[in-house]
Amino acid sequence: AIRVRRSSDDAEQDIGFGTDDFLDTAALTAFVGSGDGYVTTWYSQIPGKPDLVQTNTAKQPLVAEYGVPVTSPTGKPAVRFLGIDVGDDGDRLEATGFPDYVHLTNYTFYIVMQVDPVVTSERAYGGLGDWNGAVLRWGAQSYINTNAARFGEMPDKYDYEYRTFFLQNKGSEARLYSNNSLVKSVAISQEPDLDIDKQVNQVHVGRDFTGIVSEFVAFPYYMSQDVLWSVYSNSAASWETGPISWNENAILPQDHQYQVTLYDWIESLSVQDVTLNMGQTFTWDASNLSDDEKADLWLDALDITTSRVVRAEPEWYVLDAGNGKGIEATGQVRIWHEPGSGYGGNPARSWANEPAYLYQLDIPLSDGGQGNPYYKDPAMGRRALVIAMVDMMMHDRNRGTSTGWFDMIGKAFQSWVQTYIWCSELLPSDVKAAYETGLERTLDYLIDIGPRAVNTNMDMFALRGAGELYAGTTNQALRDKSLQVVKRALFGYVDGELEVPGKHSVFKAGGGYDGGVFDPSGFIMEGDQPVLFYGGESIYHLTGALAAVTDRNTGEVDPNWLFLKEVVRRLWEWRGYQIFYDPDQTSPYWDYLDGGSGISGRMGYGPAGGGQADATSKLVFVSDMYPDLHWVMRQNNKGGNRLPELTGVRSMDNVITDKLEAATTEMQSIYIGTPPVWNGWSPWIKEINYKPPKGWFSRLKALIDADDPSTFIPAYRRGYYYNKAFGGYPVGNEYWSYKGNDGTNDFGFFIEAQARQGTYGAWFGGKIETFWTDKTGIIILTRKGKSGCDGEEGVWSYSECWFNLEYRLQHHVWGRDENGKGFTVGGIRGRELARTSTFDLDAPTPSVTVVNHFNDPSHAPNQANISGEETGYEIEGSVQVENKFEALSNGLRVTHTIISDGTDQITELWATLPIYFRHYDPDQSGDDFQVDLEDTSIEYWDGTLWQPMPEDQNGDGIPELVTTTKIRLGRDFLNGSGKQYAYIGFPMPQAVRLADRVYTDPAGTKTRGRNLHFDMHGNPGTAIPMPTNKSLQYTITTTEPGGG
Repeated sequence: AIRVRRSSDDAEQDIGFGTDDFLDTAALTAFVGSGDGYVTTWYSQIPGKPDLVQTNTAKQPLVAEYGVPVTSPTGKPAVRFLGIDVGDDGDRLEATGFPDYVHLTNYTFYIVMQVDPVVTSERAYGGLGDWNGAVLRWGAQSYINTNAARFGEMPDKYDYEYRTFFLQNKGSEARLYSNNSLVKSVAISQEPDLDIDKQVNQVHVGRDFTGIVSEFVAFPYYMSQDVLWSVYSNSAASWETGPISWNENAILPQDHQYQVTLYDWIESLSVQDVTLNMGQTFTWDASNLSDDEKADLWLDALDITTSRVVRAEPEWYVLDAGNGKGIEATGQVRIWHEPGSGYGGNPARSWANEPAYLYQLDIPLSDGGQGNPYYKDPAMGRRALVIAMVDMMMHDRNRGTSTGWFDMIGKAFQSWVQTYIWCSELLPSDVKAAYETGLERTLDYLIDIGPRAVNTNMDMFALRGAGELYAGTTNQALRDKSLQVVKRALFGYVDGELEVPGKHSVFKAGGGYDGGVFDPSGFIMEGDQPVLFYGGESIYHLTGALAAVTDRNTGEVDPNWLFLKEVVRRLWEWRGYQIFYDPDQTSPYWDYLDGGSGISGRMGYGPAGGGQADATSKLVFVSDMYPDLHWVMRQNNKGGNRLPELTGVRSMDNVITDKLEAATTEMQSIYIGTPPVWNGWSPWIKEINYKPPKGWFSRLKALIDADDPSTFIPAYRRGYYYNKAFGGYPVGNEYWSYKGNDGTNDFGFFIEAQARQGTYGAWFGGKIETFWTDKTGIIILTRKGKSGCDGEEGVWSYSECWFNLEYRLQHHVWGRDENGKGFTVGGIRGRELARTSTFDLDAPTPSVTVVNHFNDPSHAPNQANISGEETGYEIEGSVQVENKFEALSNGLRVTHTIISDGTDQITELWATLPIYFRHYDPDQSGDDFQVDLEDTSIEYWDGTLWQPMPEDQNGDGIPELVTTTKIRLGRDFLNGSGKQYAYIGFPMPQAVRLADRVYTDPAGTKTRGRNLHFDMHGNPGTAIPMPTNKSLQYTITTTEPGGG
């Protein structure tokens, strides 16, 4: 079969075939021992034809590694080629000197192989002639008849699985097959160079790809399709690369045996099998239910919808009804898996779980009847199964496209799982097994690729699906792989463990990184950064996974999933300790809650509220599960009671009745229309609530009725103080939350000190996100909006702009060079920064110190933007900025220290503190919670009196500098207490000015504020060397510095 060179001594030996007609792996292992084996010759199996050979040891492919034979995913022998992106230096085997030439206008060859799913621009796998003959290559690049004739645009999914590929040309037409599927054909009218009369007498396998090959066969003629199918079936049966019998005329994919089985079942369905008895009535019996049972039904009722996915004409749930209607009847795949507008999502799609939900929704009545007329209705269940099967088959085929991203297929996967759990009882055993194979293939794929980690909130759909599949199946392989999907995603390893070295890594989104997306501080990373708003969606799905593996009778979590219980707890705890509040006011709202958002990569919303996917189920589940998170059910972004249903059962009665009446009305009529062609892009599936353990309503209502302190955010709890770090292996400590008391008044702050992160547009470097007192409410607030920069006329993305350094609400040290170009320590970002973050929270004066470096060694020379520099040339010397934060008995002390080599010229150097005014912006939609309040007053001490900070007085557009030792910040909540103050104090006179404008957040919040700039330059506007050693210190306190 082959001749092998072993690595231990370079000895060579022929290895033949075993009793199974495949490679004799026993002889191979006996020869190579514990070393590696390399193929020097792959013998031709046709007498008189030359062998594939490689005399250059550096280019010989691997057939055994560490004594273990290379095998395919199906366990068949294979040869591994290494050479991605190395061109002619890659592994290859060549056969030359054939006695007969092959015409590139009349040939067929096939290769049984798999390419490693790695990203590269060029891959050549093998073919006829040299590199410029007829060569199977990556994507659209296959050479049909030299590089002059190619297929052009095509999906590249076929590259990534173990299968049989056929390439053939007859001069007038060329075809490329992947297993039994025609990937692309091209006619001479499309590609005139198909009929170039070029002849070759050599073949080659390998060149610049990494992957495995099991067989290569070339034919000197264009094979008819019947013969090709026969050859393929023989190959597929031997190597187990795909189905050996299938529905040849199917439009739906038949790439795998499970798809063939699913297709056969759908084909067996008649229109009558999927016809619903429309016009029935949903009802319920309140007298039959306890308050806790009613609360469960309330959660169920919140999810009742009856869109066109449920109500469409029955002909659209069979393959071809014979009247122009049917999944394949129009020549394209059409299926009602989109509910249409009005159902949320971006877009709403893959809604198989909607009819599946109705199929399983049990509403028992007191007389023993059923309030859901479609409960266990086979037609309803079959509709769900058909939609899920079609969706699954189509997504499987589209893996190599954007619809195959983890976040795309993972969303649909959750819907397939829910449909399987609720409806698979309707399937024959072989069809159920085929459905499970489709789920297992998806699990394998998700494990292999891991989260995309860009829009990671969407990646988390798959994790809920995995948790639900684990709990809802007895198939042990599915259970094991479901657990692996979740651990792989969160921790970077299929056997990952929270904060365990070698079992928990971070950073997934950057090129070359392949870690987990859970940061032990307590957030799911989006682009390897925190995102408070989108994090709400992540919490929703991870809590759903936790609910699935929690026993509703006992409240116990499956022991294999206790790690997820801790993950979910941290996700909420980290948010809770960022939230602070404004005191009561008379109008129109009370106790407004907020927190900084400078840490938030994609969007700039603060931590208050539940963020995206602010579903009732995640609030009540978490509030009931964790004694230290009862506050989740109560807080929202304007204080008060989050879930008024917890204060009385009548409102739940109304919701249940309204939802059932609406469903009854909609189910009176069939939806008439033609479904769109199937589309797998961004399928936002139907949102379905999960439930806490039984009795949750009574437990939570008792806490609310008693005004239990645990139902309030940590900052709100009277007499509760903390000095808390957030972080852990492998990132270290990253955030500091503190609440203290000066003897009379409470105060608190939240500090960002994250040393390393991804390159989205969040602000880092060590900063105050929020400073608060119980009298003034929030007084310092960093407010970042959406990442990116829309330009000076933009109204949305601005966090990475440079024109707004002057006025955006950011706590940072920044300046401008001699050319007026900006730099800011807050813009330094990277996964391998030299930045350090030191926590000393147990010291008599607790502190956190962050040391930043411009021109960080991990950045490319003159790197712009993520280096904290506008063009990359502003800071060319050595500049270090240290930001130190120290907790005092009445507030916080901040020290900024700059150490440099003095080689850079600067015209401005500032430390900026963002002053929060109020929640008010009439130019944006939504409630202006603090419309009746005035902006925070900002006054400076002139040595005798408090004076308003001056505006521009000389017409240059810049407010005037004043020199002072203290500043007073005042807020009046119209509650009869008058204006309340917090103070900024300096140990020596300091030049201070206002930003040139009041700032309002354009990116979704009503935040209004203004920056205070503290001069670290000495003569702004004049070019001077960067200070070699300069510090600025100030305090933010509840009491006036030096008395008053």
